Amino acid sequence: MKKRQIQFIQVAVLFLMVLSACSRENKIWNLVETNHDISSYEYYLENFPEGVYADSAKVYIEDIKALHKEKPPIIVRIVPTPVASWDNKVCTEIGLKISVAFPKAPELEKAYKEKGFELLRDYFEKRGIRIIPLHKDCETQLLVDLKIRSLGTSYYNLGYFYTGYDIQGSFLLKTEDETPIKLTVSEKKPVANQVTKKTEYGYTKYIADSFGRAGREPAAPLPQLKDLFLNQNFMSRLWEKQDSLLSKEQIADYYTNYLYRCFCDANKYERGRAMSVMTLENFERKPGEMIQLITYNLNHFCLNEADIEPCNLGFKILEKMGRDAVDAAPVLIEYMASRKDRSLENTYVEGILETVTGHNNEIKNDIGGWRTWWFHHKTRK
Repeated sequence: MKKRQIQFIQVAVLFLMVLSACSRENKIWNLVETNHDISSYEYYLENFPEGVYADSAKVYIEDIKALHKEKPPIIVRIVPTPVASWDNKVCTEIGLKISVAFPKAPELEKAYKEKGFELLRDYFEKRGIRIIPLHKDCETQLLVDLKIRSLGTSYYNLGYFYTGYDIQGSFLLKTEDETPIKLTVSEKKPVANQVTKKTEYGYTKYIADSFGRAGREPAAPLPQLKDLFLNQNFMSRLWEKQDSLLSKEQIADYYTNYLYRCFCDANKYERGRAMSVMTLENFERKPGEMIQLITYNLNHFCLNEADIEPCNLGFKILEKMGRDAVDAAPVLIEYMASRKDRSLENTYVEGILETVTGHNNEIKNDIGGWRTWWFHHKTRK
C-alpha cells in the first residue's frame, strides 16, 4: 500500500510540475503576443524551443519582417510643396513639354526628351506634384526648351574628339493669374586644349585636359542629364531654399512630408540627405514616425548594403532622440542579431541601444540578454 501511495505522489508531483511549466509558458506567451515584436517572439523561442506556440512564434516573426519592409503609412500621404514665388500657391498637377534640338545628333533628341521627362516627373512627384504630358487644359505648365551643340576639334595624332558643349534655352513655369517664372539657360564649355590617351587593364580611354571627358560621339562631353534637367538655379526659385525653411521654429509640414519620402527612397544619397536634415536641432523628431522610418530603412536597405553610412545617420537620429526612442529597441536588437558576426559594427549599434534604453548589458553583443531585458521591460510598462 505504501508503495502505491509513493507512486501516486510521484505522479501527482510530476503532473503539477508539468502543469506549472505549461502555466508559465502560457503566461509568457500571452505577454509576448501583447508585445507583438520580433525580440519578444525570439525570447519565447529561446526559452521554449519546442513549445506549444513555437510554430506560431515563427510565423509571427516572418509576418513582422515582411511588414517592416513595406513603406510606412506616413509616407503614403503626400502634402504638395507650394511654389514660393507665387505666394506659396499649391499646384497638384503640371503639364510638361520638353523640346530638345541636337543638330549633330538628332537620333538622341527623343532619348533626351524621354529621360528628361522621367527625371522631372520623379523630382516633382517627391514634392507631391503630378507631372503629365502637356495639353491645352493644363492650368499650370512647365516648358523646357533646350538647344544643344557638342563642340569638337581635331587633336594631333588622335583624330577628332568632342570635348566641349554649348547649351542655350530656357525653363518656363506659368499658370493663370501669376507672373511666369523663367530661367534662361546659357552654358558653354569650350573645347579642351589637349586630349590624352590612357590605357588601364587593357581598356583605352581618352581624357580631355586633366579631368574632362572626350568622345568620338557628340553626346560624350555633355553634363549629366540630371544636372541638365534638374537645374538647381531654377528649382530653388520654385521651392523655398532649405536654409530658409530650417531657420523657422518649426519646419513646414509639406517639407517634413517630402523628407519622409526621401528617407525611404531607393537612392542612398537621397536617404542620406534627408537623414542629415533630421539630425539638425530644430527638426521636430516625432518618436512614432521616426521609428517607422528607421525600421523600414534598416530592414529594407541596411541589412544587405555594404555602404552603411546612410544607416549610421539613422542611428544618429535615434541617438539624438535618446529615451524617446526606446520603442526602437527591438529593431536595433534584431539588427544586431542579423549581423552578429560584425562585432565592431555591433559595438556602435549597441551604444545607440544603450542610449535609447538607459540599460547596459554586462556581456557585450549578447543578443539573448537584450531580448530578455526587452521582454521584461515591456512587461513592466
